[in-house]
Amino acid sequence: MNPPLTLFIDIDGTLITHPIDDSDQPRLLGHWLLGLMCELAARRAGWTMARAEEAIRAVQHRKVWWDWTDYLRRLELDAPAFWAQAEAASRGFLRPLEPRLREKLERLSHAGHRLCITSNNPSSGIGYKMRLAGLGRRWQREHVDRVLGTDAVEAMKWDARFWTRAMDLAEADPGDVVVIGDTWCDDVLMPYEAGVRRFVYLDPGDRVATIDPAGAAVRRASGWSEAVAWLTGGVLAESAAARLNDSA
Repeated sequence: MNPPLTLFIDIDGTLITHPIDDSDQPRLLGHWLLGLMCELAARRAGWTMARAEEAIRAVQHRKVWWDWTDYLRRLELDAPAFWAQAEAASRGFLRPLEPRLREKLERLSHAGHRLCITSNNPSSGIGYKMRLAGLGRRWQREHVDRVLGTDAVEAMKWDARFWTRAMDLAEADPGDVVVIGDTWCDDVLMPYEAGVRRFVYLDPGDRVATIDPAGAAVRRASGWSEAVAWLTGGVLAESAAARLNDSA
């Protein structure tokens, strides 16, 4: 059994997948949630679309590291009602990465590992996507130690400063951290630059070949069952220098 570890877990492509094209959703400034907010503000509060769009741009001008709640407050929308509608609309194109995901993550939590969610989403967006992954609010309260989104960390994951700040916020030492994700730059190279040396890379096997950073233990997994077996079975307790990167 591994000693307790701090697991930094990605969202998109790691807990949730996008198997269906969502390009037909109405968008504003590149994101369909903003389009939905404008529609609701116009329909429920009598705002014109132009006024709603102006309010959204004002938030972006004023605040670099915003959360979705900043827009909801500015548009005078009820947050629970908005997220209920957003989740209902999203279930057609956002789904859990794989079956029994909650059970697999609970094995990690029950083994004593700290589950921290690291994402290029802001905090409320993380909660929304976790609920769509079948990890509801109560589950999050019981099993998630930290939510480390862009608004909390004030950086993006492709910047090594994200990982340094995330470890500070989680009060985690790089030697006790394992990053779990599906993006080589964001989830391996950048945390490596910040001092992390152990990784679980969720790789479906159809990506461009990667070369492990020097001294890193990168375990490639085809899914969460393999990842959980390694994290609970003592494999990652071995030295990072062993370079546990053999084929899954």
